[in-house]
Amino acid sequence: MGILGYSNEKFNLTINGVVLMSKAVDNTEIIEHYQGSNLYESIVDGLRKAGLNTDNLSPENLSAADEFHIGGTEATDFVCDKVGDSAGQKLLDVGCGIGGPARFISNRIGCEVVGVDLTPDFVRTGNLLTGLVSMTNAVTLMEGNAAELSFPPSSFDAAYMMHVGMNISDKKGTFKEVNRVLKNRGLFVIYDVMCLKEQQLTYPLPWASNEEGSAVDAPETYQSILEAEGFAVTEIDVKRDFAVGFFENMMKKMEGGPPPLGLHLVMGSNTAVKVQNVHRQIVDGLLAPVLMVAKKRN
Repeated sequence: MGILGYSNEKFNLTINGVVLMSKAVDNTEIIEHYQGSNLYESIVDGLRKAGLNTDNLSPENLSAADEFHIGGTEATDFVCDKVGDSAGQKLLDVGCGIGGPARFISNRIGCEVVGVDLTPDFVRTGNLLTGLVSMTNAVTLMEGNAAELSFPPSSFDAAYMMHVGMNISDKKGTFKEVNRVLKNRGLFVIYDVMCLKEQQLTYPLPWASNEEGSAVDAPETYQSILEAEGFAVTEIDVKRDFAVGFFENMMKKMEGGPPPLGLHLVMGSNTAVKVQNVHRQIVDGLLAPVLMVAKKRN
């Protein structure tokens, strides 16, 4: 889960007579939620404890720690399949985190990926990990604001966003910017946790310690904003059952304590509580990861 910059102001967006309300989310609180000390060093230590040679690593060796979203590499595969045949093309990773999906997709497809994220520690760690697997010519991660991207128009062939929208209050500004930097007919693939029912959530969650840091929205809200900002939504796939199975397997593996290399290195000491909370609310039908495909209209 990466996190990007966005406006702190509340806004109301009216589409087809429906008012979509978005609450402000504090950037500082979000950065503090994700910011960790010595994250890169902790991952390298975990790799060594897992018996891996840090002088001879592949992107797959990092997947236990750098695929910070529900479903791990299998979910990144969902996104990769939707992006399609992008060999030799340039892709934008919106909210790249420490770069797991960027390295996975670049390695599998043979494309260039540029990732943008707000959290300095994530960007630093991600670029160091990219160097560790000798992919600096293919993957670049940089600090940046999703609602004010620094790229010229039509810079990218496709874009994707994985478990980022839960922290972005200004989805309108973000989707407008993604549309601007995409080439005509470019795809924008989203894999986010979305709310399926209007009900107060239980925290902490992997993306927020409390309600003030969370900006979870419904699939209908995503679709309405995307379409208002020049996209045609072509597919919506709710991955609730997939997520339940993923978390059940994850919690089973954690029964004897965390492994040397795992998402607890990114999520911190209360990882088990965060995992239990999100799993329970997915089981109850409040939340689910949703795969959404949109295409720039022109």
